[in-house]
Amino acid sequence: ISWLVPLEDGKFYADSHAFVSQYGGIVTKSKRDGIDYQAAAQRGECSISSLESGLIDYDSVFDYVMKFVGKHNLNVKYLVFDPYKWADLVNRFEEAGLPQLQLTQSYKNLSIPIGKFKEELVKGNILHTSNKMLAYNVSNAILKYNFNGQALLDKTKKQNKIDCLAALIDAWAAGYDYFTKMEEAQRTARYYETATNLF
Repeated sequence: ISWLVPLEDGKFYADSHAFVSQYGGIVTKSKRDGIDYQAAAQRGECSISSLESGLIDYDSVFDYVMKFVGKHNLNVKYLVFDPYKWADLVNRFEEAGLPQLQLTQSYKNLSIPIGKFKEELVKGNILHTSNKMLAYNVSNAILKYNFNGQALLDKTKKQNKIDCLAALIDAWAAGYDYFTKMEEAQRTARYYETATNLF
């Protein structure tokens, strides 16, 4: 789960929280993935599944999101989701009254947002914490390009994790579009207000 919060000065705050399966054992998984998940959990950057199966606990995901929204009194514009593994949560979030937006990760949907994200990051307009799990995801990520020069996130190795960054890019794709349209509407309103005052 990654989130993007607009700030008053045109900047955005970004952070994430991972949900980790311990199927096969968390020590084995940590060695395979190259990250100490137990240390990350102690830092509050992830939740390790407590299910007997070791698989992701979707009740935990739902509870985390609902508590986070309530704690920070967020006005949620969208819960942006890739349809992969989200089916169990769609109805629950819908019943909870949170708006959702399905966004499939594709060149068409993400190439322009990825470019804008890079620009805003370089400009210092995307603020983030020292979240080591998110940093680990970033270090695993590369951009791959299709024959049209469109970009999409990929990873250097199959076992590497980039889920937190992928979720953040999804949030950015929807959020940037939303706030760009909102700013454009405000500029248009100011223009007509000024034009009206001239006559």
